[in-house]
Amino acid sequence: MSLADNQVLPLLFDDGSASAGASAMVRHGAAVSGIQGRIAETPVSLFLLSSVDGVSAGDLRLLAGQIRAASGEGHTIVLALGGNVMLRDDPGLAGAQAALFLALSESAENRCLLSIVAADTSGFLSTLPCLADAAFFVQGSGRLALSAADAVEAVCGVRQDPEQLGGALAHARAGGIACRACPHLLDAVLQARRYLLATSDSSPSFHDQLRAQEDAALACLDELLPPDDGNGAYDIRVLLEAVLDPGSFLELQAGRETSLITGFARLRGQACAIVASDPGILAGCLDAAALEKASRFLALCVRRRMPVVSLIDAPGFVPGEAQERAGIAALAARLMQQWQRHGKIVTLVLRDALGAAGLAMGLSASLDRRTCLAWNGARISAGGRRGIPAGDDGITRIAPALTAQSLARLLSRDASGKFTESPSEVPHVH
Repeated sequence: MSLADNQVLPLLFDDGSASAGASAMVRHGAAVSGIQGRIAETPVSLFLLSSVDGVSAGDLRLLAGQIRAASGEGHTIVLALGGNVMLRDDPGLAGAQAALFLALSESAENRCLLSIVAADTSGFLSTLPCLADAAFFVQGSGRLALSAADAVEAVCGVRQDPEQLGGALAHARAGGIACRACPHLLDAVLQARRYLLATSDSSPSFHDQLRAQEDAALACLDELLPPDDGNGAYDIRVLLEAVLDPGSFLELQAGRETSLITGFARLRGQACAIVASDPGILAGCLDAAALEKASRFLALCVRRRMPVVSLIDAPGFVPGEAQERAGIAALAARLMQQWQRHGKIVTLVLRDALGAAGLAMGLSASLDRRTCLAWNGARISAGGRRGIPAGDDGITRIAPALTAQSLARLLSRDASGKFTESPSEVPHVH
């Protein structure tokens, strides 16, 4: 990303809140520039670290000071890395690195921090996007590896493809650092904007738009699930499009193919996080990768105090030696603990919540708070056997067509639970 690309960066902001074009960027130093604006009434500061001949210790200290100042004024921070971000071996470099890392860490503790990666980053700079709530990588130019490809070859004697080592798709599919792999810089900027809109309390509601289409979609939910044999797959994303406010769902880590999908959305105008079983993968059974993905996402929701809607169709866990060696039992226990720590949870059992798999999807926490719904005919069994219909104490059965209004009503209630730990004690995720 060169400074010529700065005409794209102001598109992050609401119209009129930042000057159009490259003139909106204010140069703070040789490698540091920035722009301020608003997104849905939220003040946002975007900082670009980009240089032709490398980044100096002075650049890092300057960026740290700018981030501290903007964060102190209540701004959300977006850090973009582009161009040549190789560090010069300047005197005082270690202290400058510590100052920047501390500034970003403090900012992330108090408000949203996003990152756009459009450069080849390694070493210290590769750790900065890992502090963000979400990182958007630009394919072809955005790469992140603690040890760069040339270092791998020098130490290990193995030639490594930089894209396979730390490219956008590699981190989106496996590493989990990339929230999304974007085809170009413009898409990364717009995806970051969508993220901030989806999570903003003051973002305009989507639910007043296309109400007729939404009602028509809800009326078809009765036909969405497969027949009563309970074994067929269905497209959970079609269900989400029907239930959530039109166009509001932003899926995170879509490249990680697990039996869970996560993201942010709006439900009758209320911002919420979504955790949903995907019966199209492993029939919705939970494996270690799915549990780890959910755990990292839920940690973010706890830190940001974002209410969570969990849509459950979990017939069990994936069995086998590989799963046990991956620590699936410990991952399930940790996830159950995280659900209990969260302040506002609403669950909906679509078809199956069998054994501990249902608990790992938040069922026990919502039962304690009486915020558990189940579609008519859904099966819930502590023993893991099918055939027991929902109807236990604390579970409200509903018709599929009433899904959106029932979930929204529970979301609008005051949370019966409280956060049991401060945001600073919850690990950062991407």
